[in-house]
Amino acid sequence: MKNLILFVSVFISINLFSQTNPTSSNISNIEIYSDTVTYDINKFTSEYAKEMSTWSDERKEWFNKTFAYTRGNIRIPKEPIVEPKWND
Repeated sequence: MKNLILFVSVFISINLFSQTNPTSSNISNIEIYSDTVTYDINKFTSEYAKEMSTWSDERKEWFNKTFAYTRGNIRIPKEPIVEPKWND
């Protein structure tokens, strides 16, 4: 009986904790997903760059002061960031 319990527990743990090798269909799904994510990011950034090109210098300066950081100089705001009203 002990041998049977030991065998069943080893069998279950091998099946639960073993690593599986990805099949070719899994890899192609990952590649397709990563391509769509990259495409969506590129599409978003190009559209946002077009919008930002229409911003006033004052608004660009506020954006850079608020969101652009140099390495090691992260500013944590004490209050939520509220965008001022712009007259663009």
